[in-house]
Amino acid sequence: MLDAMQRSRPIAFLALAALLSTAPLAVAQEQQTQKIVPRAGFAIAPLPTDEPVRDGMDAIRDLVKANHGLAVHRSMTPEQGVDFAGKVHAEAAKIRKQTKLSGEALDRLSERLTEIEAGADEVEGKQPGADPADGMMQIDAVLEKYPTEFDHPGWVPVKGRR
Repeated sequence: MLDAMQRSRPIAFLALAALLSTAPLAVAQEQQTQKIVPRAGFAIAPLPTDEPVRDGMDAIRDLVKANHGLAVHRSMTPEQGVDFAGKVHAEAAKIRKQTKLSGEALDRLSERLTEIEAGADEVEGKQPGADPADGMMQIDAVLEKYPTEFDHPGWVPVKGRR
């Protein structure tokens, strides 16, 4: 009887070792399948931001809020359009210069800033037939999309002004 127990010990030990070695794998798989919970009703925002991004995007949003009515009601003067576009371009340049983001986050941020700047150019009237209202709506659309791609605590989109 003792001989049988001694022979079964290595088997029991191997079975226990196999069981324990799969536990971390199961935990890792469970962690990979856990979903990121959206904050404040926004879609999942997996890409990080840093202070220069958050401050700059807040500033751009505030510029849009302050000038939105002028553009969409077609009462923005050409000088106001130039001033608005200049400020938007300055904020975008500041974000690009100061951010420490890299990889996919930086690539996606650069795409969004390029879209915002294109809208600002339309508000300014750089292209023949450009409509400030269309440019402002383009920027507004990017700002609506921004929290679905980036983690920006406390972000309130332009339409949150209602």
